[in-house]
Amino acid sequence: MMNIQTTGKPKLLKEINRKLAFDILEAQHSISRPELANKTGLSRATISILVDELLDRGLIDESGLGDSRGGRPPIILRFNPDAAYAVGACMHEYDWNFVVVNLDARVVRRHREHIPVAKPEAAVSALVRGFHTVTKGITNRVLPAIGVGTPGLVDIRDGQIKLAADIGWVNIPFRRMVEEVLHLDTYMANRSKVGALAEYWYGTRKGVRDLIYVSIGTGVAAGIIH
Repeated sequence: MMNIQTTGKPKLLKEINRKLAFDILEAQHSISRPELANKTGLSRATISILVDELLDRGLIDESGLGDSRGGRPPIILRFNPDAAYAVGACMHEYDWNFVVVNLDARVVRRHREHIPVAKPEAAVSALVRGFHTVTKGITNRVLPAIGVGTPGLVDIRDGQIKLAADIGWVNIPFRRMVEEVLHLDTYMANRSKVGALAEYWYGTRKGVRDLIYVSIGTGVAAGIIH
């Protein structure tokens, strides 16, 4: 593996190294510091600093000793998928379907919030109500962002719904409307596209490279990965 600890700006470099170590911990779930250093190509000193930060944040913990190869047995690091939760909401017909997932993408909570009328303001109000309901009691572990899937043509750069013909929305600055009242970073995309991505990353057919995800609600749409 390429060693990237000697290049780049210090702050960016640290973020890259942290993500590299975190991704391996997430995939392995349990690993020793020497093994982590070997897999990342980072020095043991760098790994020690990164591991201490992850321990302080509760993202990993120490769980016993590993096998010794002639010296002191290494301490095993264990990934903690419940250290933080992410929230997503998908608009299906006239409801928001919420999920709270842990860092393993396992659903830990679900909630449905009805949208009384097909107006953007009503949809935003229902989204806020549903968010507070589904995160009650765990707000200290919820990441400061929400993923939102809506019908229609969505500009993911500015979060604007260009056209959602089945509910009569045109040029709705939905992300701005949500962020103004929820005060969270909001990431938006067409619901069928993100549904396809979710199936691709976490679906039951692991290893599938091409798929078509079909969504049937107030309209019929598809997300295609090829």
